[in-house]
Amino acid sequence: MAQNSQGTEASVEAITLNNLKEYYNSNLTPKLASLNLVGDISQDKAISNLETINQKWETRDVAFRILAEIFADFLCL
Repeated sequence: MAQNSQGTEASVEAITLNNLKEYYNSNLTPKLASLNLVGDISQDKAISNLETINQKWETRDVAFRILAEIFADFLCL
């Protein structure tokens, strides 16, 4: 049988705020982020609204783990 790669109801309910903070600090950085905007907004307005992201979001190096390692972590929750 295949296993759901998004987790089970129990594994998702077991995720804590600290798990999310650890994931954020280990995996997210503006160096790897992309942002797509769609809607009734001018390019100048979008850029002016988003300029502070780079000032508030600290750049850090992140190392991507193998998917099997991440999946194993969630199975242990």
